[in-house]
Amino acid sequence: MTIHHKHIITYACLHPAATEKHMVEALTIAEQQHYQGIVVPSFWVKKIKRDMTLPGMQLITPIGYPYGYSRTEPKLTEIQIAMDEGVQAVEVALNTSAFLTNPKGWAKFELARFSKLLHRSETLLHVSMNPLFLSGDLFRDAVSICRDMGVDQVVLSPEAHPDHYHKVKEWVKDYMEVKLYCRHKHLLQTSSYEKVERIGLLHPVEYQLQ
Repeated sequence: MTIHHKHIITYACLHPAATEKHMVEALTIAEQQHYQGIVVPSFWVKKIKRDMTLPGMQLITPIGYPYGYSRTEPKLTEIQIAMDEGVQAVEVALNTSAFLTNPKGWAKFELARFSKLLHRSETLLHVSMNPLFLSGDLFRDAVSICRDMGVDQVVLSPEAHPDHYHKVKEWVKDYMEVKLYCRHKHLLQTSSYEKVERIGLLHPVEYQLQ
């Protein structure tokens, strides 16, 4: 059975139907389990920051989810607000649309602007991508751009597989962290997750359509 150290796990409450109750539940679990961090939508950052009691636990928020194809300017504004409210890192969704259109241009320049803004305040830049949209060399090119632009962590979406993780880890060596999101806690006990060094665990949200 695979046993993971809790300090490698960030606990994420990102379901579109998640309410304040779910955010509080997620924070409680993250603190009780002494996870490395908690990831919540920017709307809830101020509350979660106020309610956090565990010293050293990272507060992280996603920017530009789910596909990253909103304009750069509002994303910069949202990043600045998140920094002002006390996050230690942001997870920016790679602008896949821009990247696929111009692999060496727009998405790269956008990440450079994010990196400059965040690192000036010692806030970490994580970049999320879905490898299912990036076939062949494009996947490696996207990861290379992240490395060149000073990204601190590549985040692989829940649609990714541990094989994607190990491939990226081989490309980046120790230059960057790589995190793989996992939908279900029981999957962490499988051998495929054995050597995954950073894991994002999604908080389950039950809801009924009215």
